[in-house]
Amino acid sequence: MVALPTWIVEALAEYRAVHGDCDVPPDFETPASQAEGSQPLGKVVKSVRESRSVHDDDDVNVLDSLGFNWTIKKKDSEGRCLGRCTARDNQGRKANKFVPWETLVEALEVFHGMMHSLEGMTDFHVVPRACEKNIWPMAARDVVLASIIPWLRSQFYVLDDDICLRVHDLELHTDLPRWSVLMAHLNAYRRIHGHCRVPIDFIVSPGTAGWPAEALELPLGVLAFKVGLQLTSLSDSKRTDLASVRFEFNTIDTWRNVLDALLVHRQLHGTVSVRQGFFVPCDKGYPPSLWHRRLIFWVKRLFEARRLCLLTADTVSALEYIETGPAAGAFDALATMPGSPDTSASTDGLWHLVEWALWVYNYTHDDLDIPADYVVPDVPTTPTLLRGFRLGAAYAQLHQQSTMSPSRRQRFEMNFGITFTAPDTDL
Repeated sequence: MVALPTWIVEALAEYRAVHGDCDVPPDFETPASQAEGSQPLGKVVKSVRESRSVHDDDDVNVLDSLGFNWTIKKKDSEGRCLGRCTARDNQGRKANKFVPWETLVEALEVFHGMMHSLEGMTDFHVVPRACEKNIWPMAARDVVLASIIPWLRSQFYVLDDDICLRVHDLELHTDLPRWSVLMAHLNAYRRIHGHCRVPIDFIVSPGTAGWPAEALELPLGVLAFKVGLQLTSLSDSKRTDLASVRFEFNTIDTWRNVLDALLVHRQLHGTVSVRQGFFVPCDKGYPPSLWHRRLIFWVKRLFEARRLCLLTADTVSALEYIETGPAAGAFDALATMPGSPDTSASTDGLWHLVEWALWVYNYTHDDLDIPADYVVPDVPTTPTLLRGFRLGAAYAQLHQQSTMSPSRRQRFEMNFGITFTAPDTDL
């Protein structure tokens, strides 16, 4: 297996943060100012996608987390899209092979027809002479059948719905609803909540009105995030379907409950390091959507998303505050924030909170015309930590602050157009 150099993942994450996808043009090069100097990222991405070398599983998972577009532009003689799998020759050497998805599923169907199950095919590969006898599709020769299954899962929503139906008939990936069913669930969410900004932790709970029985315990938030990552890989018709339900990907709502839970954990335990065996209790201010669930699962995803530049600016500000701000009494400290000479260690964390509040206001109002008496409302659509914050007073005097580092001033200036009148103070 071939491991990817670290710079490729980092450069691809930065590209996605700027452009919103991983569809790097073939002639794109990274800026010369990078530590590695200018690199031909476009050519490298094309090589990764079309390489015959088998990639390391961890690298594939990271690229999937970025929504990497694995689609091969070339098609077979019948115009069918090519999927990927691993092939093994008679000397035991393995390499990527590109075969139509229909053929890969057909190969699994042949095995299932013989064995009445897909168990026991861990190292099974299709020998050429069996293809010559018309037992297996010719294009599947040398294919290691087990290698097909993870790619079917990775690309499930990129595939045509009829292929997905055949995959389900093989009792594979039945936890992933077919596209038409997923769209019905997203439409139900929009109808119930008035929008289609699904939090990543959202699961259809027992007794929730408005949902069909088959949706019970469905991790709709995770599925919506998966689809959002793969938007540019989807067909035009599927993107039209998403637009019809007003689907929004990676918004201010995506990580809200996870952030709230992490904040409560820090307030109670003094740290954002969560134990592996910690289950969210049904009290102490934790969001109900995470009750009885392992917090570490969501926190790991949150920090990995930050590493891959997948968090929105408001979410980054919120997470930075939770990590660096005071564990409690944030509003007590902020009560004297405007114009105060406070240079305590917690000050930088408080700026994260102010920045977060400004992102939320701008997102919900589409402007920064904040009345001087504006207080963040105590409503379900507002992040818990911000409710009751006197944002109007803070914003009115923000330009007078002298206890802010130049780098943070630059963030406020670039993101919110604030002009500071107080001199710089490098903390």
